[in-house]
Amino acid sequence: MRFPPKLVSVLCILQTLSIVGAILLVGVFRKAHAKIVLETYHHNLSSFPATANFFYYCGHWILLMPAMWGCYATMHSELDNGCAIVSERQSAIGWALTAMVFFISVIVVWQAFQGAFVVPFEIA
Repeated sequence: MRFPPKLVSVLCILQTLSIVGAILLVGVFRKAHAKIVLETYHHNLSSFPATANFFYYCGHWILLMPAMWGCYATMHSELDNGCAIVSERQSAIGWALTAMVFFISVIVVWQAFQGAFVVPFEIA
């Protein structure tokens, strides 16, 4: 049985935490938006950003990305004196994937934050 190298484990955990944190924060901002906009302006949730809604409803499928990369990197790692070593190419892919997931999560959370606390023009 192969165990994932430390780099793969750490990057997969960072990616997973970033995605789960973004999903939770988007959910909090959706509730805040519903409370503020629905009760104050009697308007529906259609003014909430579509990207944040997509991430909220389909974010669990995005969690497959770190899992698939982790499995692929682990299966293609080389054993050297009993230690699993990931190639430089796999390391670069992992770091790029982690940066991309983190960047997308930050953008989605920022859009959800703006959607929750910025009143759209059509209802102001």
